[in-house]
Amino acid sequence: MRVRQLTPRSGKAGLCPGAGRLGVRVVALMLGLTVGVAARAVTLEVEILLPKADQGSVYVALFDDAEAFPDADRARARKTRPVEGDAVTLTISDLTPGQYAVAAFQDLDDSGDLTTNFMGIPREPAGFSRGAMGRMGPPDFEDAAFTVEEGGTRITLDLR
Repeated sequence: MRVRQLTPRSGKAGLCPGAGRLGVRVVALMLGLTVGVAARAVTLEVEILLPKADQGSVYVALFDDAEAFPDADRARARKTRPVEGDAVTLTISDLTPGQYAVAAFQDLDDSGDLTTNFMGIPREPAGFSRGAMGRMGPPDFEDAAFTVEEGGTRITLDLR
């Protein structure tokens, strides 16, 4: 004998036994899939224009936190790429849409660090997103911040 469950609104028999519990599970699964699609990761493409072609490596740090900017040890993501030509393009994946800032430099002597003079002024090409420049130090996060959109974003940095 087959038992048919009555649905609460119509009073009609459901299509299969346990449809009430199954229906709740299907709705929960659908909601979970919808949330997963909404939180889909996006990509940032960073093109870096270099004043010194074919020399050294490029170091890029991506920030999503104003308090961490521009401390590379506290960056959301870091990338390094050897320089070939006068431009380098890097892709940073698995981001969520939101506000970010980028700091980058061309390591001409391949020391792994930004070379500076005795006053802390960079001796190697360096720059920030949106061309931001600070007074007597790095710019504020807000000056360098840009928005990564749902469909992904592409920015260009011109190191000086």
